[in-house]
Amino acid sequence: MSASNGASSFRRLVPVACVLGLLGGLAGVGTVLLADSAVAAAKPKKGRDDPFKCQHPDKDRDGHDALECGGDDCDDGDASRYPGAAEVCDNLGRDEDCNPNTIGDRDADGDGHVDVRCCNGDRCGNDCNDSRADIHIGATEICNDRDDNCNGAVDERPSGSKSLKLTVYRDQDGDRFGNPDESKLICAYELDTEWVLDDTDCNDNAKKKNPLLGCQNKGRKKRNRRGGNTQVRAR
Repeated sequence: MSASNGASSFRRLVPVACVLGLLGGLAGVGTVLLADSAVAAAKPKKGRDDPFKCQHPDKDRDGHDALECGGDDCDDGDASRYPGAAEVCDNLGRDEDCNPNTIGDRDADGDGHVDVRCCNGDRCGNDCNDSRADIHIGATEICNDRDDNCNGAVDERPSGSKSLKLTVYRDQDGDRFGNPDESKLICAYELDTEWVLDDTDCNDNAKKKNPLLGCQNKGRKKRNRRGGNTQVRAR
């Protein structure tokens, strides 16, 4: 082969080699991409499709599988919480039996109403005072400075618009007429001689000055020596 023929053959082979090299490189890239896809597909998904997550579906060993593994355990990290467990009365809102409708059954005063401190989530009992059987939802409200019916109000009338307490006025002079400028609220059983329901006393420092005996100053007539006229002098 002559030198010119060799050079010509070389020029023909170089493009072919480049093309083959390029194709080989692309094939390598494709292989890498396929390998990455296979690895991604092999990675487990979270939740029920995660075969590793549910290899031990009952981690707390309470006999109930976790919810995310198809079981009924609402807290697989706490062996004291599972369906059928006794619901405990507490104010932490814990759901021991995995039933949001149960709150415990503590009724210390035996009035048929569960202690308000027994809670399951936002659901709680309705007895605001579990130490007194006469205080609970539906009880009659009486005037005693307590919330007898557990509605958040104290000593209110059934209509809720007015208080059961009475407005009384001080009767300092003991004439049974009260000073309109000095009053307070009390229950009926707290009434005494110093406080009355009336508020019309015109002078609470003078027993003989009131609406019954008169509120005007009484005087006496005295003859004027000079003209014989009389004048009224207040006592």
